[in-house]
Amino acid sequence: MAGESLERIYLDTSVFGFFDDPLEQNQGRRESVRLLFTQISEGIFYAVCSDITTTELSKGPSATDQIGLIESRGIHVVRLKADEVANLAQKYIEQKIISPSHKMDAQHVAAATVLRVDVLVSLNLRHIVKTWRERQFNEVNSKLGYPHIRIATPEEVVRYSD
Repeated sequence: MAGESLERIYLDTSVFGFFDDPLEQNQGRRESVRLLFTQISEGIFYAVCSDITTTELSKGPSATDQIGLIESRGIHVVRLKADEVANLAQKYIEQKIISPSHKMDAQHVAAATVLRVDVLVSLNLRHIVKTWRERQFNEVNSKLGYPHIRIATPEEVVRYSD
């Protein structure tokens, strides 16, 4: 995979939604997401998303703008083997890490795991970004021969100048 020496990050759908979020209470998140996209453009990170992400984005109200971010910032869209991702996501659901009603969230974690990225970047604080979930995802991954995945918010990933 290109970008081997760079930290490889997977962006789930939740990250894109904060880029232009107008709510005052989300200003900090918006700023960190914008900084992350700037740093991706500058080549500080090798960023990927999956066809799962683009499918979800295409259904949203800001689809054109959010998909435009992928193209304009040099984010690589990876088409995955659907059965491998679906099977791993199903294991997460069977282990009750994520409920069946949030199958797409399980698929994002599975996609990031299958792609062997360094970090899954998400702002889905309810269903993905939890230390106990990360530990459980990694227990399943280890049993199935997949590497561990780190899960972080944009604030935890971006590089701030001192």
